[in-house]
Amino acid sequence: MTARVPQHLPPGASQNAPLGAAVACLLAVVVVLGGLLAWGLASGGRLAPAPATAVVETAASSE
Repeated sequence: MTARVPQHLPPGASQNAPLGAAVACLLAVVVVLGGLLAWGLASGGRLAPAPATAVVETAASSE
């Protein structure tokens, strides 16, 4: 039993088009998250929000 490509698909089209779209979407999300991480590291190196670091600095200076 051989697998046949349906005739309504153009030549070179894959039967796994939904899977390919999901992989492309996932790859785009990974690229965006990686870009945000790199931007956060380049803009100061601290990924913690500013209010959290301000509280830590205030507590350390009050001792």
